[in-house]
Amino acid sequence: MDGRLVAGGSACARPGTGQAPPGVDAIPQRAIGATGRYDGQAIFGPVQPKDALMADAKFDSDSLPGVVSTAASDLSSLRPSLVENALTEALPLPDIMFGGAVLVAVIMFHAFWIRIITSSYLKRSKSLKSRASLWRADLLFIVTIMMLLALHLAEVVVWSAALMFGDIVENWSAAAYFAANCYTALGEPFSLPREWRIVPPIIGMSGIFAFAWTASVLVNFVSRYNDLREVMIGHREAAPES
Repeated sequence: MDGRLVAGGSACARPGTGQAPPGVDAIPQRAIGATGRYDGQAIFGPVQPKDALMADAKFDSDSLPGVVSTAASDLSSLRPSLVENALTEALPLPDIMFGGAVLVAVIMFHAFWIRIITSSYLKRSKSLKSRASLWRADLLFIVTIMMLLALHLAEVVVWSAALMFGDIVENWSAAAYFAANCYTALGEPFSLPREWRIVPPIIGMSGIFAFAWTASVLVNFVSRYNDLREVMIGHREAAPES
């Protein structure tokens, strides 16, 4: 092997001589053959035949079908479990069903009482148009606002009861505090168990729905309240002239 690398390829022997190339102190004596030429086999050992290398890499071909079938069965059993675990982690059904049912109940509760409050306000505002007392209009508006506030507090109580009867929170005080914070979208004051982690966002959704509904109704109330005051002021100004 003339000119082959010595010591990891750092230098090469000069062909046909046993002399070390420049920069190398000496070539080991066992690397110099009887002919005085560089012999790489003296350092690295004899080169194995190609057939011997292939024989070492052979494996039992009869075992290949069994390995393939085992791997396929493992993959087939693994895929459903992976999908099931992913769906369970992303969409846990127990808390979604629980929270969704309570959300629907809260919205229906809100719809029932908002209809009663609206009809009562419209009926009383019409009866006050023939009178010139502004304080009655102010009192009607204040009472209506207090009824809307009581409605939202009642919905917080509904969520508190759901948390208590569902064994999610330990006591009524903690349940009311937790439900009020989530209902008003302030955030979780403390963390629920992992299996109920979707309930707080659902409580927040119910609060957003309810407050949006109340806001739309309140806009109508304010508009009718201003109209009612204008009518009463007109009656009051026309009374001295008559």
